Amino acid sequence: MDAEDQRDALLMQAEQRKAEGNELYSEGSYSEAAELYSQAIALCPPADAAPFYGNRSAALLMLKQYSQCLADCTRARELDPTFAKAYARAAKVHMLLGEFGKAQALLQEQGQRTSTQPTAKELKDCEAGMQRVRQLEATVAAGSWSSVLYQAEALLKDSPDSLALRVTQCDAQLQLKKFEAAKTLSTELYKLAPRDSEVLRVRGLSLYYTGNLELALKHFSEVLRFDPDNSACHGWFKRIRKLEQLKAAGNAAFQENRAADAVAAYTEALTIDPLNTEYNAVLHSNRAAALVKLRKWQEAVDDCTRCLQGKPSFTKAKLRRAQCLLELKQFDAAIVDYEQLCRDDRENAELQKALKAAKLEKKKSLRKDYYAILGVTQSASESEIKKGYRRKALEWHPDKNAERKEKAEAMFKDVTEAYEVLSDATKKHRYDSGADLEEEMGHGHGHGGHDMNDIFAQFFSQMGGGGGMFGGGGGGNDSDEDMGQGGGGFPGGLGGMFGGMGGMGGMGGMGGGPRRPAGPKKAPAIKYPISLSLEDLYTGVTKKMKITKTRTDPSGRSEQVPKVIEIPIKRGYKGGTKLTYEKEGDERPGEVPADIIFEIQEAKHPRFVRRGDDLVHKRTLHLTEALTGARFQLQAIDGTVLEIDTSNDGIVQPGQHKVLSGKGMPNSKTGKLGDLVIEFDVAWPPRGTKLTPQQKQHIMQAQLP
Repeated sequence: MDAEDQRDALLMQAEQRKAEGNELYSEGSYSEAAELYSQAIALCPPADAAPFYGNRSAALLMLKQYSQCLADCTRARELDPTFAKAYARAAKVHMLLGEFGKAQALLQEQGQRTSTQPTAKELKDCEAGMQRVRQLEATVAAGSWSSVLYQAEALLKDSPDSLALRVTQCDAQLQLKKFEAAKTLSTELYKLAPRDSEVLRVRGLSLYYTGNLELALKHFSEVLRFDPDNSACHGWFKRIRKLEQLKAAGNAAFQENRAADAVAAYTEALTIDPLNTEYNAVLHSNRAAALVKLRKWQEAVDDCTRCLQGKPSFTKAKLRRAQCLLELKQFDAAIVDYEQLCRDDRENAELQKALKAAKLEKKKSLRKDYYAILGVTQSASESEIKKGYRRKALEWHPDKNAERKEKAEAMFKDVTEAYEVLSDATKKHRYDSGADLEEEMGHGHGHGGHDMNDIFAQFFSQMGGGGGMFGGGGGGNDSDEDMGQGGGGFPGGLGGMFGGMGGMGGMGGMGGGPRRPAGPKKAPAIKYPISLSLEDLYTGVTKKMKITKTRTDPSGRSEQVPKVIEIPIKRGYKGGTKLTYEKEGDERPGEVPADIIFEIQEAKHPRFVRRGDDLVHKRTLHLTEALTGARFQLQAIDGTVLEIDTSNDGIVQPGQHKVLSGKGMPNSKTGKLGDLVIEFDVAWPPRGTKLTPQQKQHIMQAQLP
């Protein structure tokens, strides 16, 4: 067979492969079609291969393998500069990628080199796309991020696979504080382009703004490893490091009772990134704790409020604010905070006790302040109470105030009443504890039936000797103690700041009376499973679940009410975790609506099994690998590719483990990462396998133990 015949035979075989590929392409089997087109290219003489490259580029386009598609289009144009489809298809890829200038250049070249002219619409679409990209760039420069997000999303409708546009979309979400949405989008981009520096940048920022500073730093560090001159990632790396250092300095100063230094460190940290509302909320809460130590109550309240604006569910900040409001005697505001805390944690007896105490403090604030009437503090000693009465009694005695006798009589009566209570240990205790003193005292002359003039005369007749009439005074202890761990800045936790109030005294008897009828029965809870991948549980996600609940009116008529519930999944949650949404279930007359409980289920993972916070990967080695060492790559749960090498571990035994610290799952409470554990098994040769003499000799020469 001569060369020409051989060429024709190969071309015929190539055409056969192409025809088979076309059939698969028409069925939507693009990967299989691309494989047959590759066989056709390998058979075909290079001079005749342009159409085959064109066919494969079409299959690669459908598979969204754009770089390989563009390479095939380029090769087709090199082989046949008049091949119009190679220009048009490459232009289409650039349009999908948002590269309108490149698409326009290819279409113009098509018009110059081929007999098939691009359509006016194609050229118009390129020009319009270029104009919209220029407009988007100007909007980004102006910092109008709402418009940036709108324009980027509009462009993505025509260029859905543009990595640059999706990065810009993510940047806009970050600037608009849509951090969870940005994290979701950046995670999708990371799966598509795990080594793209811009993708790593926006994912690092998304992790940083959702509280995962450790993983954010790893992303920026990864960029700097292969692009050390990346100024954006270098800047963010330094900024986060400084933020961590200042927070740590503030925490250390607080623990060492250097409250002013702690306030200074937290204040400087708050200037680093005003956009990070979640992290700044923690800093505001920490600064509030330091301000409590300095007894700067109003400033502490302001910081707690700023904290709650960034993290509305931050219980510690709301509790600290309520306690500070009590110190400021802003009782109504404190009670509102305590009531909200009690609603959020109905089983917490300490919160219930604090709410009751706050209401009692309000009640006490509305009655006469005997300490203020005598001009003394609540911690006044017996001697100070005595001196206060003497001073005020002389000041307001009616005989010395003829011109304002009516006011003097009222004031003198109050002074006498205050002294009668505060000079008696039992009455003073009941007063300090908020008991209803009117129950104990008569309604005649002053208190206890004693005439105020008799008390005055008796007091001044005993000035020389003092005596037992002042016994049992003394106020509550208001010493400035360290707030301790978890006490919110007040001695003794919740109960400590109310020390000295005693029991509830006159509030007894609340349990008497007839029993109230039982309330409506609560409908049984409705449970829904949520299947989540380990990747979702590693990064944390927000899931939307559409439910339909039945609402029945008193007449018995029912309607189906659809509702979408957003479920924030905290990173590190485990299978079996239950998330309860109260009263979101079916509604029926005479019943409290049912709770809805979402229970997390961990989806089976192709590489890992979860054990607590650790991930286990099972790996089977060939006998040769077990003896001489194995090298393989393993993609970790965070997407990084790990290089595993056992050659320095000696002979690998069945059941042996290799532990990679910090490569497991995060703990949902502490954020600390578990380990990745690789469990090895060894595949022995099949039963009956015989070694050749040469193989036996090699084993003997190895001098194995």
